[in-house]
Amino acid sequence: MKVLLENYGCELNKAEMTAIDSTLNALGCTTTTDIKESDIDVVVINTCSVRASAEERVLGRIANWNGKAKKAKDLKIYVTGCMADRLGRELKETYKNITAVVKNNDKLQIPNMVAENRRRLKSNDFYAFAPLYSSPSELNAYVPIMNGCNNFCTYCIVPYVRGREISRPIDAILNEIKTIDSWGTHVITLLGQNVNSYKWEENGNTVNFTELVKRIDKLRLQNIISIRFESPHPKDFDDELIETLKNSKYFSHHFHIPIQSGSDKILKIMNRRYTCHEAIVLFEKIRSAMSDATFSLDLMVGFPGETKDDFNQTLFFVKEVNPIDAFMYYYNKREGTVASEMHNQIAEEQKLERLETLIAFERANAVHVKTKRLGLKRTVCVTGPSRDNSDEVLAFDVSTLESVVFKSSTHKRGDIAKVKLDALVGNTYKATLV
Repeated sequence: MKVLLENYGCELNKAEMTAIDSTLNALGCTTTTDIKESDIDVVVINTCSVRASAEERVLGRIANWNGKAKKAKDLKIYVTGCMADRLGRELKETYKNITAVVKNNDKLQIPNMVAENRRRLKSNDFYAFAPLYSSPSELNAYVPIMNGCNNFCTYCIVPYVRGREISRPIDAILNEIKTIDSWGTHVITLLGQNVNSYKWEENGNTVNFTELVKRIDKLRLQNIISIRFESPHPKDFDDELIETLKNSKYFSHHFHIPIQSGSDKILKIMNRRYTCHEAIVLFEKIRSAMSDATFSLDLMVGFPGETKDDFNQTLFFVKEVNPIDAFMYYYNKREGTVASEMHNQIAEEQKLERLETLIAFERANAVHVKTKRLGLKRTVCVTGPSRDNSDEVLAFDVSTLESVVFKSSTHKRGDIAKVKLDALVGNTYKATLV
């Protein structure tokens, strides 16, 4: 049986699909991600609801397969992920040839449903964690440590489609990390919608995210040299965590922190529960503890009620923090969230104009920040030969994930190298072996 896996959205979706992939293979199925392959028996579509554009793209893919299943009666289609939670009934009514719509809590049952040709399942009240989310082929392995969110930011659909926060057992996390290390993988990323709110009850005591970092640091890892985490909430990034990360032997000093806005007014309407000043103080504390710390941000423009002054404050925030990168987007209405009912929505063309301005500003500022890093010696992981120069290999910085190319005739995929950053071409560093 050949199963096509179509995955959309966040890193957690990717990790969950990897778990589904591994189980399907263990059950004797052949899996592929190539939509051009023929003789497909089953299609599994893992969906995303974070933005309207993501949903529109996936609906096109569902409609395509629904049409094919109308002609090929044996073709099975399983739709899962956040759209399954948000639009489950609508999907069933609109696309009659879907075999099953499976919510996030139940998606790990899909392999058995496929193997047993089942349309129905016993639904779980809570999110079920897989024993393993990675594969030996990954250079940056993702390890989910929690699911869901309790914050209810007014723009965000996650608490409604992923549910409330639930943390993965600490022993399961540590065991997966040890397994990944035994494969020879060098970089891992801990995942959670609000990753640093991790809490696990153990023998009457609460293990929080800081304690989890300490437990991981006690592992005797042979191959893993860099551990990252996404996405932390600024309100849960306390002094003890900063000190623990400073003294860690494994954890990266690069931090992706979703700030969203540089305006106190907008942050309050978003229900982010911190001020711009408090956020800047957080970045200053991290830099004070770790002089080599670097940052990337999530930034949103065009939130309901955002004025030109609010937008300019976001530009000022970028200049204050000096991130090396940012994920930037404009506000999309998500049905069911508080912000979708707000009356002072921003016009689409104005949102797009502000986004273009922010992107240009941030990228110009990032070039300035990245140029200052020239001359630094960095540890990189090779991904393969460079497409532009046969004498070079492409790699990524194991801490920041920035792209690096350097001359080598011997390095192959997965190799670790020490390089010196010599020049910046676009977003890629040119480097030489140390």
